[in-house]
Amino acid sequence: MRPGDVLVCRFTEPSWTALFGLVSAVVTETGGVLSHAAIVTREHGQPVTVDGGAGRVTG
Repeated sequence: MRPGDVLVCRFTEPSWTALFGLVSAVVTETGGVLSHAAIVTREHGQPVTVDGGAGRVTG
């Protein structure tokens, strides 16, 4: 992963938390707004909008 990349995965693991400070967004197949990944990424203030339906990432 490089700074600003978007991490796309089926799910996250707590050991990946260090990556959340590096990437600009995390997109997962499972989880919700109260999941561990969602809470941690909001704390990092990730500055992008991800539209999975349209396949667009803007920032």
